[in-house]
Amino acid sequence: MDSKTYIHSLIEEHTAKLSLPAHRAILGGFSQGGALSLTAGLSYPHRLGGIFSLSGYLPLHKDRAQELFTAAGDANRKTPIMMQHGESDPVVNPLFGQMTEVGLRDLGYDVSLQTFR
Repeated sequence: MDSKTYIHSLIEEHTAKLSLPAHRAILGGFSQGGALSLTAGLSYPHRLGGIFSLSGYLPLHKDRAQELFTAAGDANRKTPIMMQHGESDPVVNPLFGQMTEVGLRDLGYDVSLQTFR
């Protein structure tokens, strides 16, 4: 099972356990977890309440992202996506976050990026 599929199964498990509809769940993470939250959240077949990524990025080329998310349908096209990134991040280049924001916005996603000194 790949990471994206595993996260999808965790969402299913926990929303069922809590009797919580998916549109009330928020998925997020930091660094690699932020990258995974974007990938898993945007490809999840049911609308989520929100997605956040701290110092993360979408680890896909824009064309591959379109293909992946089109296969999932438009369930999360309007889900709010919050990204935040430090301008001096020594591990994940802030440019990756900026490129992700622009790419997702170009694909019609509701995304905002905040950077911090």
